[in-house]
Formats: sequence, C-alpha cells, structure tokens
Amino acid sequence: MVTTANTDLVLIAMNDARRWAQREYTFEQNATQAFVYLSMLGKSLLTDFRTTPSSASGTVVVVVKRIDALFEYATTTINSTTVYYPTLGIELRRRMAIAAHVPSEPLATALTSPTLGTFAYLQGQKLYHTNLTTQTWVLADVIEFLPDHAGGTSEDIFLKYYTDWLRVATLASLNVWLKDNERTPIDQALLGGLWNSVKQFDAQQAVSTDDLSLD
Repeated sequence: MVTTANTDLVLIAMNDARRWAQREYTFEQNATQAFVYLSMLGKSLLTDFRTTPSSASGTVVVVVKRIDALFEYATTTINSTTVYYPTLGIELRRRMAIAAHVPSEPLATALTSPTLGTFAYLQGQKLYHTNLTTQTWVLADVIEFLPDHAGGTSEDIFLKYYTDWLRVATLASLNVWLKDNERTPIDQALLGGLWNSVKQFDAQQAVSTDDLSLD
C-alpha cells in the first residue's frame, strides 16, 4: 500500500482512473433503473435519483450521467420481491428544443403554454416536468455514474471485466502523487490498446441487447 498522511494513494489513483473513464465514455453496462420524485421545481441528476421510490434515510442514491427514458410505472410482486415496470412513457426534451416550438413567445411563457403539452426537460444537471405541480415518483432508464470504490471486496464492471486496463491506468494516475524516482514508466501504446479494448467490449454488450427481437 502506498500512503501519505494515512491516505491510501492507490485507492485515490484507482478512483481517479475510474472517474476519467466514465467522463470519457458512456458505459452501456452501467444502464439501470432509477426513480425520481419529479415536479416543476426540478430534481438534480447528482443527488435526487434513487434505487427505489423513497426518499427515506438510507435509500441508495443513483448519480445519473444520462437519462434515456422516463415512465409512469406500476408494481407487482414476484416471490416476495417488488417489481417495477413502465406503463406510460413521458416525453423528454432538451431545454433549447422548447423555444423552437414557440418562436413567438418568451421562453418563460413557453414552458407553461398548453400548446406544448406535458413533458419533462433537462436544464444542466436538473430535470423538470412542465405540468407536475405535486411531486410524483417517476421511473427512469439511466446510465449510472458509478461512485468511488471504497476498498474491500465489492465489485463493479471495472473490477470484473477491466482489471487489466484499471491496473495500468491506476499506475498512471498514481505517478502524479509520487516522486520522480518512485514513478513507474507507463507504455502509452499499451494503455491506449487496453482502453480501446474496454470500449469495444462495452459496445459488444450494448449491441447484443439492442439487436434482440421478439419476432
């Protein structure tokens, strides 16, 4: 273990590498369901999405990188487990796309104009709904931004599929914290090749599910 002032530098370097990877590339393997208590007031992609429709203390937060779809939903119980499933899609628009529908109106008026209908829209890191004056739980298909690894034995895609890339990328990140005579030379061609392999593997997983047909 490499430490300074009782800080595990290897763990810091590993998390730096994981964050870089998730900023650089959107992992389809991190697709998941999440719930948000949505209204016209808006909710943060960083803090307000949950693994279950509850804001109770201890509920797991899902940090969202991308929203793919929003739904109203219903529940059923299978083997004593609650299952959530979509019942009606909610249109999702980008903030700038709204003005194009009402070029003669100020944007503030356009947001509540009945001619626009009911939909959700993104502005920066917040998600809003045009018609929900009362907060309502909504189901979302999202790409999760994985939290930092805290050590221990818990696994995610990086520790299950991409340990070769993560090992080299961690060493590269660790070099920032070390003295010149402590640094490990990094073969950039090797690192680049491993990174391309990571992206290709994730893309294969996405294609293998997107091409499924019920015909």
